[in-house]
Amino acid sequence: MTSAHHLSGGEGFGGYSGMVLDQTKDELLLLADRGRLLRLSVALADNGAVLGVSGGEMLPIHDARGRPLSKRNGDTEALALWDGGYLITREALDDALLITEAADHFVIKATIAELSGGRALARNDGYEAATAIADGQALFISEGTLDTGEAMITYFDGEDVVSRGFYQPAEDFAVTDIFADNGGERLFAVERAFDRTLGPRTRLTVAPLADALDDDLQTLVPAELGRLGLADGTDNMEGIAFYRSSDGGENLMIISDDNFNANQRTVLMTFRLGDNCPL
Repeated sequence: MTSAHHLSGGEGFGGYSGMVLDQTKDELLLLADRGRLLRLSVALADNGAVLGVSGGEMLPIHDARGRPLSKRNGDTEALALWDGGYLITREALDDALLITEAADHFVIKATIAELSGGRALARNDGYEAATAIADGQALFISEGTLDTGEAMITYFDGEDVVSRGFYQPAEDFAVTDIFADNGGERLFAVERAFDRTLGPRTRLTVAPLADALDDDLQTLVPAELGRLGLADGTDNMEGIAFYRSSDGGENLMIISDDNFNANQRTVLMTFRLGDNCPL
């Protein structure tokens, strides 16, 4: 871990489950699970650590008729760069959408994919994790698991949505976000767990992206990068981003969803990948 910050804000702040880091603009875009985004300014050290976060512009997402998303249709979870805009997922409605920015809000422009496979899972266990990959393709992993303990992997090949086998999280953990690195070779994931005795726990993993896209994939078993517990300051971690710092190092950034609960926090953490990284 290279940095850890507790973020706070005014009315409406919190609930962040997806993130995009734009190093060219020193900006961090956070997606809340009530259909809105928060744009922040972020200062990074040469080693990738966060020196500070400031500002804060809250931007609602509007539907095709110009109405802000409501609680019913605003269960937004994952965020990724996509075709001149951003890909978002809605867990309750099992879809992936393209949104673009307007003057003071974002607008839903198109449906990228219908993720109806989530209906094989409980209502709150749909596709909370998503990442864009090359040539207009995307990968999705469900938060919920089947009776086997495996999460569902779904692949959008640019035209069709197909099942791609399963992802094996650690016992009691669930996948909350994924990120394919810029080189297109690795798939990073953040998993979370909670119980009353141990509190919140976080697991970071990595796997070959090619394995996740393999037609013959049965179960993807990732390598573990590390775990965090309550003593490490972790919370309900739900968003992840991979980035290269100015000194050439490889880094991960994760953000927590406080569920708009006064007993939880919005925590932003960064990690440096060492020489012993499995991939």
